[in-house]
Amino acid sequence: MASGAPAGMNEGMQTSLWHRFRASRSELLVLALVFLAIGTGMNAFGKWARIAHFRHNWQIATCYLGYVLPMALLIRGLSFPIQYCVCVTLFVPLEVGGYALGSSVAFDDNAFEFFGIRSFTAVMCAGVALIPPIGLRVGQWIRELRPEGTRRAEASR
Repeated sequence: MASGAPAGMNEGMQTSLWHRFRASRSELLVLALVFLAIGTGMNAFGKWARIAHFRHNWQIATCYLGYVLPMALLIRGLSFPIQYCVCVTLFVPLEVGGYALGSSVAFDDNAFEFFGIRSFTAVMCAGVALIPPIGLRVGQWIRELRPEGTRRAEASR
């Protein structure tokens, strides 16, 4: 094995990584609704505050369900500082790519360009990195509102 890792260690790490994405249907449904609501709200706020927005509304679903939701599942169970660091790192390609391709649009002279235009994407990465940890907590809170019998039935599956 070229990496020098003991035999079987890579398989265990891969299993552990894929295991992080496992979720019940109800957890996925709640988190999908939470992240769609957050994405819709963030896009509307970005337009209203003249900060930034998606060029097309369908991008909310693709970004928040196809990128942010899996990111949130990946960071579940980690400490908040680690969650934040992972999310900042994982948002860099999304933010840089979105603005480079023009699928995300930043308003000229927006509130986040306080250090000049070159700081905008860095500020956006730092800010939006809070969305997955917050969304996880909101989703957990919503799921805890369910009646006890429903939670017990799901846990036994």
